[in-house]
Amino acid sequence: MSNCPHCKGLGWVRFDVPVGDPDFGKLVPCPDMDAHLEERKEEWYARSGLKPHEHYKLDDLVYIDDMHQEMVGVLTEFLEDPKGWLYLWGGYGTCKSVALQCAVSTFIERGTPAYYAMFADLLDVAKNSFKKPERKTTEDYDEAWSKWTSYEARLHRMRHLPLLAVDEVDTDKLNPTPWMRQFQDQLFEHRYRMAFGDARLVTMFAGNNSPDLLPGWMASRVKDTRFIVYENKGVDIRQQGTLEWFHE
Repeated sequence: MSNCPHCKGLGWVRFDVPVGDPDFGKLVPCPDMDAHLEERKEEWYARSGLKPHEHYKLDDLVYIDDMHQEMVGVLTEFLEDPKGWLYLWGGYGTCKSVALQCAVSTFIERGTPAYYAMFADLLDVAKNSFKKPERKTTEDYDEAWSKWTSYEARLHRMRHLPLLAVDEVDTDKLNPTPWMRQFQDQLFEHRYRMAFGDARLVTMFAGNNSPDLLPGWMASRVKDTRFIVYENKGVDIRQQGTLEWFHE
């Protein structure tokens, strides 16, 4: 229910207490959660970034070989007590995207909002959120302002969602430019800091590159020993002539 007076459809609220209070920054379920849970799930799926055929559950994952089975085991264990960051990497067609989509669906089914996005789409949201329109000088200002506030709201939501799953995080998209550093501070640095303590924001990544090849600032955080890095060495399912319904 996007018009919920408490959470505005997010499903979670924070205690309204001053800095220094033990409850400052804590996320707690919206008080209207139980009464409207199924309705909220429907809305969360609509805003999850998943297409209807991507609402995978853990039981939907079909094992192609032992390495895929091992990755499903890592994912299952992670989702039993989700916390921190999980970075999945490996060759093309190794079900990494499906794993992220499955995690998003699992969170939603448990009554927690989550979001799946390609890294390039996050960049588009962030870039547009930084382009605040100048004061009214043209007839297009109202439309520009509306678009900017929409991007700003989406970036704010991604900063605070209990789970953000980011796909296709590869070195060619993580150029260490001043703009990228700003984006990092706005989104990933915030989620990194909020991964600990009571907030426990969970962030998942998937890409083809080893974390050793990521830019220094990203590699340092991904390889934090409190987090999980897993390489899936399984076969490319696109080469097997099966699982046409997997879109990785």
